[in-house]
Amino acid sequence: MPAVFVWKPQYTPAPARMGRGQALVHHGNAQATLPVAFDVAEDKEAYIVQAQLPGMNPNDIEINLENQVLTVKGEYPRTEPAEGVRYHLRERKAGRFERSFRFRLPLDAAQVEARYEQGILHLRLPKVAAVQPRRIEVQVDTPVMAS
Repeated sequence: MPAVFVWKPQYTPAPARMGRGQALVHHGNAQATLPVAFDVAEDKEAYIVQAQLPGMNPNDIEINLENQVLTVKGEYPRTEPAEGVRYHLRERKAGRFERSFRFRLPLDAAQVEARYEQGILHLRLPKVAAVQPRRIEVQVDTPVMAS
């Protein structure tokens, strides 16, 4: 059984109206979101999550961890062209993104660390100490010898 389950990324690619690329569409009542690349790894103490978010203001990234589900969301603002400027190609992202991941092992929400460096969001989600493997040493009581 995998340790992490992707929890429904909610975006639907569709042809762009002009030029090449992808446009976002609404799918039913679900909110359309931009695709964001994530890596999820694990060591013996924690899960490590990285997301490519170039150009994001770190204050505009919302991170929630509830019931073993990590949700990362935010929004790239759309820049409006200056007066008299007409785009021939527009490929930069604009709009909301949201991704959620469910983790199999319990996480220590109070110890989660997040940092943003050179366009990459780095998250470290420690596992609850009780589920981390550890070596247990056997204690030996030595009888005290009478002299």
